[in-house]
Amino acid sequence: MFAFLHEMDVYFLFIDIHIQECFTYIHYVEECRKVKYRRYYDYVLNFVKGGHQQKRKVRFYSKKLGVISDIRRLHTIFEQEGDYDTIDYRGSKLDILRSKLVYDKANKCIDEGPALYTFSANKWMKDFVKRHILRKKGIL
Repeated sequence: MFAFLHEMDVYFLFIDIHIQECFTYIHYVEECRKVKYRRYYDYVLNFVKGGHQQKRKVRFYSKKLGVISDIRRLHTIFEQEGDYDTIDYRGSKLDILRSKLVYDKANKCIDEGPALYTFSANKWMKDFVKRHILRKKGIL
């Protein structure tokens, strides 16, 4: 899906929301680049269809323990370089970005900075407990 959005150079529309809160397209860029702060994780999930239950292995490209996505600095770059088309409509703010522009600037951040993530030891501990203790005990 994200590859198609990139190829078609679509417009992303953000209505009254900061990109930090909702922009999963950045994870596509990170996966294309195989960034060091994410990795593939395999999970076994229960799927139910037509009354039949089946366990399936699913692979996710997810953040490593303690990593927090942080694209606020990328947002600042978009603002400073005039990349947003912004429209005020009936009290709502609409921000518009093109997918190829986002892809290129996110790649530049991966290569040269600023980073698209932060690290937290506190979050690392929470992630560790969640991923390695609670899931193994069947709590999550």
